[in-house]
Amino acid sequence: MVRGGRFSAQSRNEVGEKMLSHKLQRAFEETHYTVHHQPAFTLRIGQHSPELDALLQASGHDCAAFITACNPQGQSPGQKLWSTRFRLG
Repeated sequence: MVRGGRFSAQSRNEVGEKMLSHKLQRAFEETHYTVHHQPAFTLRIGQHSPELDALLQASGHDCAAFITACNPQGQSPGQKLWSTRFRLG
């Protein structure tokens, strides 16, 4: 979730159950998330982004959601499911 230019990851679900291991949470926090906008910019979890502030302000919004790969809890679905799930047609 993005609010006020700060991108944050949620490591617990709606009922407070832990979803990600500490190691996996740290990997997400260390990742650079590229926003393909003109000009492009990078988001980092827990770090303020002036570029995101400007984009939100220009579009008249005060929050946004940032969605990454389709692998719940950072688990790979396996090569067979992966290839059928993301088959281009």
